Amino acid sequence: MTEVAPPATIPLAADKPFTDNTAYSGEPDAALDSAVEGAAVVQRDAVIDGKTIRYTATTGHLVTEDAKTLAKNASIFYVAYTVDNVPAAKRPVTFIYNGGPGSPSIWLMMGSFGPTFTPTSMPDFTAPAPYTIKDNPDNLLDRTDLVFIHPVGTGYSTAIKPAVNSDFWGADQDAESVKQFIKRYLHVNGRMNSPKFLLGESYGGHRSSILSLRLQREAIDLNGIVLIGPSTNNTLGEDSVGKLATFAANAWYHKKLAPAHATKPLQHLMNEVVLFSDGTYAKALANAALMTPEIKTQVSDYLGMPVSVLTASGKLPSSATLRNRLLADQFLTIGRYDGRATRLFTPGAAASVSDDPSSVNISSAFYATFNTLLREELKYFPASPFTKPADNAVINNWDWTHAQPGKRANGDSYGELVTTEDLALTMSLNPDLKVFVATGLYDSAITFHQTEMNLLGTSLDSKLKAANLKMKAYPSGHMLYLDQAVKSTLRQDVSSFYDTATQRDPTARIMKRQAETASLLMD
Repeated sequence: MTEVAPPATIPLAADKPFTDNTAYSGEPDAALDSAVEGAAVVQRDAVIDGKTIRYTATTGHLVTEDAKTLAKNASIFYVAYTVDNVPAAKRPVTFIYNGGPGSPSIWLMMGSFGPTFTPTSMPDFTAPAPYTIKDNPDNLLDRTDLVFIHPVGTGYSTAIKPAVNSDFWGADQDAESVKQFIKRYLHVNGRMNSPKFLLGESYGGHRSSILSLRLQREAIDLNGIVLIGPSTNNTLGEDSVGKLATFAANAWYHKKLAPAHATKPLQHLMNEVVLFSDGTYAKALANAALMTPEIKTQVSDYLGMPVSVLTASGKLPSSATLRNRLLADQFLTIGRYDGRATRLFTPGAAASVSDDPSSVNISSAFYATFNTLLREELKYFPASPFTKPADNAVINNWDWTHAQPGKRANGDSYGELVTTEDLALTMSLNPDLKVFVATGLYDSAITFHQTEMNLLGTSLDSKLKAANLKMKAYPSGHMLYLDQAVKSTLRQDVSSFYDTATQRDPTARIMKRQAETASLLMD
């Protein structure tokens, strides 16, 4: 555990509100004429495990520069929660972002490890306003400072002319922009010698993989990376082996499993399905002669659906088909991000991502309370409301081209982005870098077993994988922390991860090497 401020007996410092009259936009061609680094600053107390921690919340913008031309190119919005009066070398700082791409970082800020959170009714629909904001007993300020970043084109982050928002919308362009923000934040706040962490969700897996390597190549080594429901290999999202266990979990939750499996504990069932998927099922998919009627029946029993739902070769149909079929007899479809969530299904009606019940059930609550938090608690008064971006506004303009280390650039479509080797190379270059991956059993957007296969299948040395890569699946959806019991467990696991990644002597390897060298010289 890192050192934190002493008990808060001194009165809180006076709030320093900030009225931001700049109009920001998330449109592709939007840009500011100029920008300043203004921010609101307030001091507050948080209670964690019975101990009071005083922190400062800073809400505003930092201006980044183009690495080649040094021209100012973006005004990036952030919210930082920092504990004061602790030496930089003893206080970790974590840079946090959601995914999308195109998502502002309100989900992690309002739902996971910040000082406050928004309670929801997930997996059920959260009733309309008024909503509440509560102190978060699971916040991480006893371990690390928290800096929530909103990438360009999300939230109040906007490009500065002659750049425009869409210049930053691409796998490499995005990572470069976030890297420039992190460098700026470390410089402005004197944090270059702090232990450094990344925490990303969903597309944040891709961002973290590319970003970590770019930081490393600029001599900014990371201590740890936390990935929640991370996307790292888009080419395998519909792989039957990788997604069977997730849809078995959904069937278990909705009591649709075949009688032989219905009473099994969830984790026992997951272990069984993963073993079957990697062995018997994978072999049968690879060799049609092995795909017997018995194997197809076993697959359908795990799905809680008739054998006819499978293709002739025994593959699973699309995830969308499975979500629509599971509760078809009740005229319901289940959520993509969380299979426990449901909504009425209208056959033939076109549905967008925003119609996903696991998104609909929480979105209004999060956007309403984030707007409220900015004004009432953080004392940041923007000129315009913080609104939800249009469906796929960023994704449809995204440049998916990316070259993994040692390979040519892959294609320019969503389904071809792979970044697992970026992370593997970063971990190889920095053998102290720890990575913790948390996934949700009910998440069919980023299935937990496929994520395991993606990361375990990299070229990273097996000893480093065993020592530095930890993965755990939780009985929750894509945003694990929306389940309060799971969030508390996740918080404990992440806290232990921080302890492991920071509680070591940074000079131990150097001293050992010097001793070995001295011994050789004396021989």
